[in-house]
Amino acid sequence: MSARNLTLYIPGNVAQKMDRLQEVNWSKIAREAIERYIDERLDTSIPPEILSTLRNQKGDEFTNGKKLATETIAPNLSYKKMAIFFKAASERAENARKYLAAMSGLEEEQLPFDIETSAIEIIRKEFNEIPKGATDEFCRGVFSVLDELWHKI
Repeated sequence: MSARNLTLYIPGNVAQKMDRLQEVNWSKIAREAIERYIDERLDTSIPPEILSTLRNQKGDEFTNGKKLATETIAPNLSYKKMAIFFKAASERAENARKYLAAMSGLEEEQLPFDIETSAIEIIRKEFNEIPKGATDEFCRGVFSVLDELWHKI
């Protein structure tokens, strides 16, 4: 099965809001929404209320991660620590990309550069404020705050 590109029309007022959230991977958001829609239409074995409950919990995890980052982590960060964090996340993402290229036979440029996944691994190890057993979605919330800070300084 081949991949497909899709062109979307985004109204001006929505596009302006999207521009304010430069750290967001809009392709990923659209892809996940399409996948979720297809799954809901094709897979009727899961009651919608269960999906809704789990999605709400996932959203709560993200929000709680953002809250922890905003209230506890960000106020204690230095520029140097942020620079070290993002350098390490970039290097880890680049190494993962090289590994995937070697394993798949694809060119590195054909593969995504996934700094978020690499950052989540570092967040779990390096930030003592992260609760044990924190979900990926919680850590994504933390990363969203760190990424926003990094892009604004």
